[in-house]
Amino acid sequence: MSLVQYSDSDSEDAGDKELCLPTPTTATAPTAAKRKRAASIDLPPLPAAFHDLYAVGARVGTTDDPSLHGGRKRAIPHIEGNWPSHVYIEWQPTPHESTALLSLLTHIRTLLVQHSPNNPPNLTPLLHTPLSTPLPLHISLSRTLHLKTPTRTPFLASLTAHITSARVPPFRLAFHSLKWVPNALRNRWFLVLRLARPEGDALNRLLGACNAAVGGSGFSGLYEGGEGDGPQDAGSGGDGSEGQDGAGKTDYSDFFHVSIAWNLEEPRPEWIALVESVDFRTLVRDPEARVEAVKVRIGNVVHCIGLDARGGGVGRGRGRGRGRGRGGLGLR
Repeated sequence: MSLVQYSDSDSEDAGDKELCLPTPTTATAPTAAKRKRAASIDLPPLPAAFHDLYAVGARVGTTDDPSLHGGRKRAIPHIEGNWPSHVYIEWQPTPHESTALLSLLTHIRTLLVQHSPNNPPNLTPLLHTPLSTPLPLHISLSRTLHLKTPTRTPFLASLTAHITSARVPPFRLAFHSLKWVPNALRNRWFLVLRLARPEGDALNRLLGACNAAVGGSGFSGLYEGGEGDGPQDAGSGGDGSEGQDGAGKTDYSDFFHVSIAWNLEEPRPEWIALVESVDFRTLVRDPEARVEAVKVRIGNVVHCIGLDARGGGVGRGRGRGRGRGRGGLGLR
């Protein structure tokens, strides 16, 4: 018997019928003790791959309409058959870490308003969706790539092989400083936490592996220059130039960062100096979780390449909707 008995819409007296639900009896109603025991049961944690299932937001349009995206403009035009792709390390702040980051942003906003009460910058946090759902943050290991349909599988295989060959074990992140940097087109500014060089130079090794795979697919690597690259003013010397490590390899340690907020207006020099003077460590600690994987978003599908000195594997989680070769907005 169904729980709800629907009236026959074809019947002439359907308007006189009522929908009814079965009334719980004393025998089937849970007792207070049973409810208490059920509430005390600890559910197992969700698998890590679950969080990748809806990692890509729903597309709201393919035209360049900044009003749909807080004033942001499309960096790369939408082309049917292109799959916007991105290689990155994900950091999902804990509730405590998220609260600390919000406190830091509130503190910075207060300082900026005190300094420029008539025209403070309009900072937009990157920590939550408009519905207050927590968002993961990321460290980029590639620029936005636009893969053609036939190249998706070969690219993922090449990237997996290069990252596995790098033999980078899991590692921890540590923050170095607070900075305000522009994107390559200087039409959007990001408030970022720069990262310290991790043990084993893991970030440079992973970036080298990713740039090798990206270069083999006909794209330019991240931080190697060129249009569409990431923030270029992240260097400690203020000129965005990279140095050399002891082995003569390019050292991009000054560029790795986590973006926590953005704004469209170019910050004034005094705003930039004010932000850099903030002692963020009084409010924010280094991330608790270790980096154990590199993630690859291809269209609306997120792949996960595990880090392990003995090699890694690939898992896959599907984003919202079905992939049809339609790209997102490529906003940055």
